[in-house]
Amino acid sequence: MALSYAFLGAHYTCRHFGGACLCFCGVAIIVTSDVRDATKGDSSDEDNAWFGDLLCISGSFLYAVSNVVQERWVRCSGGPPSFLGRLGAWGFGVSVAQAAVFEREALFKQGSTGWNARGAGAWTGYTAALTCAYVITSWFLVDADAALFNLSLLTADIYAVIFAWLVQGHVVSLLYIPAFCCTMAGILVYHRAPKPTFSSGLSVLVAADSSEETEGNVFIINPVHDDEERAVQMGQ
Repeated sequence: MALSYAFLGAHYTCRHFGGACLCFCGVAIIVTSDVRDATKGDSSDEDNAWFGDLLCISGSFLYAVSNVVQERWVRCSGGPPSFLGRLGAWGFGVSVAQAAVFEREALFKQGSTGWNARGAGAWTGYTAALTCAYVITSWFLVDADAALFNLSLLTADIYAVIFAWLVQGHVVSLLYIPAFCCTMAGILVYHRAPKPTFSSGLSVLVAADSSEETEGNVFIINPVHDDEERAVQMGQ
């Protein structure tokens, strides 16, 4: 929310801050649970728990920065199609450079032995999953905002808990239940609040709703003041 305020000119209500605080309470409960479980072992386990949680929080912050930048690009570059085209072009170049520097030997080795069905399937599934994620996220940011998206990602812990319990056989702390409930309650409070307002310099070009008689036209969606109309018809 602070990043959105600084870079997007977003303005939030008390209900938005209340929902975010509930989500932070859920995160605090999870951290407390990890540290409490680590204290049952030696001191090194406790240090590792704190360090691991710190790395997770740092990673979440960097991911939040990425999502705010993504939201700005979506709103300022002509909408999701333009954003996805630029992201794909630059991402392809960066990925090729990284592969050439860090995975050159592995690629040559794989090329000499040939691709098997398992490796090709894993590569295809990974690529398809990332493609779907970025496409869905870009359209999500047209109607919502990066803060709601990042808060929603906090619920991902429940999948890690279920995996650890069912697959790895770990004993899961019961504190994860109130943590998940706090997070879900915070997301619900945030979502039911009025949408945040943004600076008037941000706009999104999207296709017109097919249910209206606007064939051949587009709408400029301005996520700005509550009293203004959010859509202005513009002829091609």
